Amino acid sequence: MSDLPRTVLLYGTDTPRVRARLRELRARFADDAVDHLDAAATDASSVVAACSTLGLFASERLVVLDGVDGWKAAEIGELIPYIEQPAASTTLALVATKLARNSRLLKACTAAGHVEQHDVPKPAAFDPWIIEAFRREGVEVDRSVARRLGDRIGRTSTARAASAVEVLVTHAGGEPIT
Repeated sequence: MSDLPRTVLLYGTDTPRVRARLRELRARFADDAVDHLDAAATDASSVVAACSTLGLFASERLVVLDGVDGWKAAEIGELIPYIEQPAASTTLALVATKLARNSRLLKACTAAGHVEQHDVPKPAAFDPWIIEAFRREGVEVDRSVARRLGDRIGRTSTARAASAVEVLVTHAGGEPIT
């Protein structure tokens, strides 16, 4: 785990992709080594305390803070010192939908951690997004499948596209999707 940054910021409007990246991160930790906190019900001091708590059985921990973009500047301000000097045995994953380019949180995470932005692609880039969604489900499809699916469901909602991909993969039952 030591190759992981101590702070990871996953944000953007492409919720299925952000969630997929979060699942990939969680998979690197034992279930009992993960704390999932909701920013709407948690303050910064509680997050710092969770990050500073030693794991009972695991040597490394993951603390996920979902919805951090809902916090006011004062809460963010309390979290920044932790981001700058995190606990050596904890990875803090911050999840948000929208952040201003000049936000203190984004700047602190860029300087001290790892930042990934995943936004809904423009319509012209939507078909490759659909192909990648199939790939994440373990299924290879060609561009014509992605184009037809995009034509049918529209090219504005990755949540709708991800759901359609899951349905098609399940319905195909391992058979090729053409």
